[in-house]
Amino acid sequence: MKDCMRLIGAANHRMQLMAQMALHRKTFGNYIAQHGAFLSDISKCRIELEQAKLLVLEAADHLVRLGNKNARRTWS
Repeated sequence: MKDCMRLIGAANHRMQLMAQMALHRKTFGNYIAQHGAFLSDISKCRIELEQAKLLVLEAADHLVRLGNKNARRTWS
């Protein structure tokens, strides 16, 4: 579980770096962050990161409450 959360944290950090870069670089006369496609892509990325985090937390909760064998049965 901790490896999953570590990877989610790394992805979140990379997304923040991407957003910072978009605030400093220009294309076609505008900052990248001002383009609609970028806003759509970063929003989708944020939603997917939150989904992954919630799935990992739910799986961890099942493991704690039910144990390994019983938690596996509830997911299949």
